[in-house]
Amino acid sequence: MQAITIQKELIPGYIVTMTVKALKPFESTEVYKNRVAGTAHEGTYDPNKENKYKDATGISGAAQHPSYTNVREKGNGIDTGTEKQYLLV
Repeated sequence: MQAITIQKELIPGYIVTMTVKALKPFESTEVYKNRVAGTAHEGTYDPNKENKYKDATGISGAAQHPSYTNVREKGNGIDTGTEKQYLLV
């Protein structure tokens, strides 16, 4: 793989440059090798592991569970009338 250089100006006058020299699975890195050394997972280090492409499985949806409902309908004290309300958690 040829190295790729990426530059991004995060704020005016502050430019970050990053060079990607190699892409490999975490299980084949020296960091992983050192992390699992002497543990039960030591055998999972594979210096020759390859990246593999997985086909996307898509997003599935299901009907709303019947016990969940709008906060206002449950009588929990939020009633904005006809106005939209956004709750950030």
